[in-house]
Amino acid sequence: MRLVRIISSDDVRSMCIRYDFYTCGDCKDYMHMLNDLCGGSHRREVSDLDIEMVARDIVSHSCKERFVDIADDTSFTTCLKTVICLIANDCCTTAVS
Repeated sequence: MRLVRIISSDDVRSMCIRYDFYTCGDCKDYMHMLNDLCGGSHRREVSDLDIEMVARDIVSHSCKERFVDIADDTSFTTCLKTVICLIANDCCTTAVS
């Protein structure tokens, strides 16, 4: 048996809207994140590294001010950890296979 984590691009999109993330990227960047990194309309299995890549992309394309209310500070590392937790908790489902 193993744990399988599945990401939903719709949930990632909703998270970005809810927290006002990805305000420093253009449509091409945003679509790359949703379609290529998150699997688009298909839910896909992701590793911890995949989640970190999505989080890095989001933090890199977001204004630091967006993190003031949800993170201890606005350093890249803290923002990254915050977004990783949000993705893992709010945008992924975990199943046993």
